[in-house]
Amino acid sequence: VVPDPVAVALEMRPVCRPGGKIIILNHFRSANAILSRLERAISPFTVHIGFKSDLDLPAFLAQAALQPISIEKVNVPKIWSLVTCIKDA
Repeated sequence: VVPDPVAVALEMRPVCRPGGKIIILNHFRSANAILSRLERAISPFTVHIGFKSDLDLPAFLAQAALQPISIEKVNVPKIWSLVTCIKDA
């Protein structure tokens, strides 16, 4: 959990060898419109307990220049995503 996840991901890219994996575990905003609104509403509070509840996965991946090879929902109740990316050459 970091204040600027895009900046962290951009720092990971240069130190990861070509073909290496960058693996991220985080909560990302739901694609469900109702849950998404709820996540945005509680976001100002969740930062105090260590995560942003409204981080948009597609936008994060685009800004960080990452291409996922897998996105897996983990834990119970499946609100955290394990995102595996391979660094291109």
